[in-house]
Amino acid sequence: VNRKELQTLVGWKLLEIGGHAVQNRADMLCAPLKRDQAWLKFGEDGSAEICLSSEELAVARFFTRLLQHQEDAPVHVVDLPGPCIVAAADAYAEGTRAGVGGWLLPEGAELHPSNIFWCSCEVEWAAVPAWFTKDLRDLQSAIAALEALAQLILLSCQRSQLSLEAKMGRISLRQQCDNMGVVCSTAKHLSMKQPLASVLQSTALFCLKERITLKISHVAGVRNEWADILSRGAMRDPSFWAQLSKSKQLFSAKW
Repeated sequence: VNRKELQTLVGWKLLEIGGHAVQNRADMLCAPLKRDQAWLKFGEDGSAEICLSSEELAVARFFTRLLQHQEDAPVHVVDLPGPCIVAAADAYAEGTRAGVGGWLLPEGAELHPSNIFWCSCEVEWAAVPAWFTKDLRDLQSAIAALEALAQLILLSCQRSQLSLEAKMGRISLRQQCDNMGVVCSTAKHLSMKQPLASVLQSTALFCLKERITLKISHVAGVRNEWADILSRGAMRDPSFWAQLSKSKQLFSAKW
């Protein structure tokens, strides 16, 4: 720390030394050193010199939105089991083209393409928002985010088909995914990598607003064939698409 930086820090509080919190002067004497040096962390809430990075600002805005939604939400006491619906989603990407798709089977219905509610969405590089493609070379490099997006779209479709209301808790809805990384990230509600992190944040906000607990389980890719076909478009398997009911299409908009 040079003299100019020290002058800027006048009135600030010493918060940490070497990653250890400073509560009093004694903590300063026993702080760990590395090669006789230590990282110092200062803080001052009212300083005009504070400049947030874009990442820090995004995190602050996200938690502010969470608090705004939580203000009118009931206390989360219990997860109420939702209906026994089979639901699965998938994503496909190759170069600058991609797609997401998913389906759900109503409780008690026979497992057949004509009985499923389904969604399919084409994604093109030129139509994707800049925040999603930042630092990406193609859409394939964002396959995890696209898989998570497919789950969010399917969850929205599933919610639109159900007349559910949780007054003292949340409704637990289950879906399937063949990407184990997305399954784990969704369970933790955490990713440090964009654009997956932003998609998970959107999922968290949607679940909070709709009082839903999303539980995604892993399914082998060979058993997720219908969702894979829906993500790739009608040219993938015309015979399967011919069995779908157009009246049961839930989501068809392009990005």
